[in-house]
Amino acid sequence: MTKMNTRDIVEESWTSPKGKFAGSSCVVADNPIGESVYYHDSKKWGVRSPEWRVFRGEPLEDYEGEK
Repeated sequence: MTKMNTRDIVEESWTSPKGKFAGSSCVVADNPIGESVYYHDSKKWGVRSPEWRVFRGEPLEDYEGEK
């Protein structure tokens, strides 16, 4: 386990394209790669593997594109 002081952690900030929404965070926990979040109001997914991305997808059949 690595011991860190939270003042040494770089804060990540973000804003929406029009600047209406903003946020920031300091990731303290050792979260596994593949962390994700679902925004139910806008039906978007956010993933942080290997970098932060937000996207929206349409549902597919289980075997779409397979023969």
